[in-house]
Amino acid sequence: MTGLHKYLLLFTAALLLGAALVVWFYPSNTNFSVDNSEWNGTRRLVEKYQIRALDSLSRLPAEPEETALLLVPYLVFTDGELDKLERYLNNGGTLIIADDYGHGNEVLAYLDVKARFTGVNLVDPLSSQNSPLFPVITHFNDHVFTEGVERLVMNHPAGLSNIGEDEALAYSSLFSFLDMEGNGVKDEEDGAGPLPVMAKIQRGQGRLVLISDPSIFINSMLETGGNQTLLENFSALAVRGMYIDQSHIAESNLEQAKGILKKARSLLGSSAGLLLLVAVFAALLPLYLRGQQLEQERRKFD
Repeated sequence: MTGLHKYLLLFTAALLLGAALVVWFYPSNTNFSVDNSEWNGTRRLVEKYQIRALDSLSRLPAEPEETALLLVPYLVFTDGELDKLERYLNNGGTLIIADDYGHGNEVLAYLDVKARFTGVNLVDPLSSQNSPLFPVITHFNDHVFTEGVERLVMNHPAGLSNIGEDEALAYSSLFSFLDMEGNGVKDEEDGAGPLPVMAKIQRGQGRLVLISDPSIFINSMLETGGNQTLLENFSALAVRGMYIDQSHIAESNLEQAKGILKKARSLLGSSAGLLLLVAVFAALLPLYLRGQQLEQERRKFD
């Protein structure tokens, strides 16, 4: 092994170590993550309202009365998870499904309710903030959930369908529509407002709440309009605790890399990891010694 090769090897090792350290210590950037303090995270939500994060639905409270679970369903559910949600709801919990283009309808189908998330962008060219993609909601039905809420500002929401009049809690304006073609223009086949964007459905002993935009709870939107008041209402009613599920949000590439590093650290700290490290060292040592021998022989002839 020549001196140049040694320096290249050391430089590569240092580069890999540096990259690993950057990944390890760089703040989370996963959407809706409680570890993410940037605009798209939910760090403020858990810090201000002591909402507890769940990394698995198996950790739902055994006695769900007077508790609430905020669910952002961006990953597929197993049958076991769906069963846990149904039991949580039927036994008295409040399940808040905040969805736009995720897997919320998968949960609703399992619960055998008619309501659905449209999965189509709801835009409002008149009643909006900065952009038609940020509709402002000002039409509310009286309910403990909407008490004191005068306006909600949404961020690229969808809508709700198959909602009864006695189930709707909030509507978009008369000028809103579902942008079926994605062209920002109201076409003939587009659903016209007012459209329900929030609803409540009684299910067993519990309450199912549907909100067609999870973004109203992220750091950059929480204190906009009456979004914070809505969350305060949920939190006040969940006197025995409010939770936010983290097991169904899609991890960013950064979080996936962090996960690999965590597994590597865990492996190296185990007996199997130690044996693997010894085996790698034992395999590389002869190559290193052989390189040293060749280097010494080369120097004899210089």
